[in-house]
Amino acid sequence: YLLKWTEMLKLRDLFWKDNLQTERRCTVENIVIRKIASHEVESAMNLALEVFMQFEAPDYDPSGVESFKRDIVENPEYLENAQQGICPIYGAFDGDKLVALMGMRSCKTHINLVFTKKEYHRKGIAREIFHYLLNDILAENPALDALTLNSSPYGLPSYLALGFTPLSEEQEINGIRFTPMKYIIESEYITEPYMNCKRFNEQYPEIYRFLLKAGECTHNEHFPWGRFDWMQIHTMLEEDKLTKILL
Repeated sequence: YLLKWTEMLKLRDLFWKDNLQTERRCTVENIVIRKIASHEVESAMNLALEVFMQFEAPDYDPSGVESFKRDIVENPEYLENAQQGICPIYGAFDGDKLVALMGMRSCKTHINLVFTKKEYHRKGIAREIFHYLLNDILAENPALDALTLNSSPYGLPSYLALGFTPLSEEQEINGIRFTPMKYIIESEYITEPYMNCKRFNEQYPEIYRFLLKAGECTHNEHFPWGRFDWMQIHTMLEEDKLTKILL
């Protein structure tokens, strides 16, 4: 079957039995991931400062610690933007307790906060939050092709494991040591010009063979491989929608 992307999202939400845009049950037992509410921003900043002082501050001189407080946890403008959702923050909750978070700047292309309480390290929670964040941001901006962040020395191995790549050597500004990093969002469904039309990418031969084989099955007589070609040349096909269609 050919399903529009929006219809596929509905099926996904039914499968998970949770609305991905509001809440997601983490693979770690009893952990729920969602955007934090405005009244939870203060708790998020307390967690961020607590974990920062434990694991990141030892790598910085005092000016770096003061920069973090000034720019983030004690910055009235940032706190207001976080409360209004302009700078979204995603949290992992164990019951009512916030145990990890990931925040973004207002541009929603740069991650500026990633903190997990000590007792919840090495459980894959940050990875789960990142996947939730990525899906949420792509739902709002499907054309987004990359995310960036500035990694602390302590966090570098974790970001490498998530798929981020360094953009340069380590830098230091205002006492903050960081490595600029980038995450490329791979497009699963790309198109390329073919005979002056937008056609499917290099997966075409594989899909063609699959449908040809499927057409030989008695239970699939209503969906032979020919329909794939027919769908592409149909006069009513909206070619600009091809990237939003799934097979």
